[in-house]
Amino acid sequence: MLADRGRLDDLRALAESGNDLAAHRLTELLAELGKIAVLRTLADDGFPYAADQLANLLVKQGAPDQAIAALRAIPAAGRHPIVATRLAGLLLERGEVDQAIAALRTLAHTGDRCVVRQLLELLVERAPLRELRALVDAGGPVTTAELAGLLAQHGRVDDVRALADEGDVFAAQRLAEMLAAEGQTEEAISLLTLAVSADLPNAVALLARLLAEQGRAGELHDLAAAGHHTAGYQLVELLAEQKRIGELRDLAAKGDHIAADHLAEVFGQEGRIDELRELAEHGHDRAARRCAELLAGQGRIDELRELAFAGHDAAVEWLAKLGRTQDLSQLVDAGHDSAVRPLAALLAKQGRTQDLRSLTEAGHHEAARHLAALLAEPGETAQLRALVAGGAPGAAGRLLELLSTQGQPDEAQMIERVGLSLPEDA
Repeated sequence: MLADRGRLDDLRALAESGNDLAAHRLTELLAELGKIAVLRTLADDGFPYAADQLANLLVKQGAPDQAIAALRAIPAAGRHPIVATRLAGLLLERGEVDQAIAALRTLAHTGDRCVVRQLLELLVERAPLRELRALVDAGGPVTTAELAGLLAQHGRVDDVRALADEGDVFAAQRLAEMLAAEGQTEEAISLLTLAVSADLPNAVALLARLLAEQGRAGELHDLAAAGHHTAGYQLVELLAEQKRIGELRDLAAKGDHIAADHLAEVFGQEGRIDELRELAEHGHDRAARRCAELLAGQGRIDELRELAFAGHDAAVEWLAKLGRTQDLSQLVDAGHDSAVRPLAALLAKQGRTQDLRSLTEAGHHEAARHLAALLAEPGETAQLRALVAGGAPGAAGRLLELLSTQGQPDEAQMIERVGLSLPEDA
């Protein structure tokens, strides 16, 4: 609120009392007003945000050299990390890497994360491992895991290995990733096994993938048994690829739905209908779909019908595709609601108005919509009115469309105003 009213003196008083938010807002406001001299004075007085805003303002005005000079003018002993990182950034933009490193070194001892991280990123391309370790070991906020990651990003395999050999599990995981990319799978697996034992993130996923690529189902099984779900997925895919039916069947029997899905695919590819039917009986939807597909393709309608009556929607869909109206009607009569929609669509396609009417009278809304559409085509206004009076879904809209196309817009507008439930003789 003080900033909004332009009360700079009050903001400065708050800033000088140690209010960080006030200091930040004060320097932002001064920068917006272009107060370079005031910002420079504040920067000299030890306001780090002022130095940062001063540099930003000078850069925007096309004077990066002045920005660098202003930041360098602040005594190194009194520099804030914000000043050091901003100065380093400007120097890097000019390609003065050594100068940027020097600017950051002056404040590395403070343990500021931004300073140490930026310094490490610059040194990782040119400094020996011992110097990098010294920065991390000084108790700063940058971890050995981050150091290992930086070394890996720059391809320093030997240095990553050196960290791993010292017992650093984070480095071991990074080294494993690098070795895996180079095709050195065995060593990568050994290292990742250690990383998994240390509960490092992402280690299980890579280890499981490598084990699967090597076809090592036993080790994958052990990982999965230890509660690592990623290994379980890889194991199932490997067993399916190797057509190890017995093991897939055992997993499916224990409630592993992914194993059941893969088992269904294997059975489907091999045309094993009986096994698919057995899986379907235990509630596996993909098995039911593959079974229905095979039965339909082989013209085994009686068995397809049995599958539908057992409650498998995939079989119902295939009966509809084959135009089995009578079978669908029997399913509806037996209370299988999943058959209503495909039956209504099939009856509408065949123009069977009376059968649709019977379904509508039985309370099946999907049939009512199809019936209304059929009646609208030949202009059966009276029958549509009867459907509207009975509350059939979709009938009112069809009636309004029909009245409009028949040149009765006034009546259509009246219906819209007073409501859509009409008496049959209206």
